[in-house]
Amino acid sequence: MSRPPTGKAARATILLGPRSHTRHHSTAVELISRARRAKLAGATLLHGVEAGRSRHRLLHDDAPLVLVIVDEEASLRSFLSSVEPLLGGASVVLEDVVSFRA
Repeated sequence: MSRPPTGKAARATILLGPRSHTRHHSTAVELISRARRAKLAGATLLHGVEAGRSRHRLLHDDAPLVLVIVDEEASLRSFLSSVEPLLGGASVVLEDVVSFRA
């Protein structure tokens, strides 16, 4: 993936169910592959955690997946439009952000 833009950017957050699949693999994996092919600046997949009764946090098979992608707004809108059939009713949030390199 390319370097994230600095300055004004956008962030797409896609909330996926843990069992959402496209063809023979995870929808999240397919979305990340397509984001890479689209040369979007960055994509991160986060797996939800469930806090148990103890202080330890355990990964839970039914926890949601969150895919976060950052790039220019026009690039994200184009990408989201192209993958809409894969989303299957997933919630998508698109918001303006400021990107910088630390």
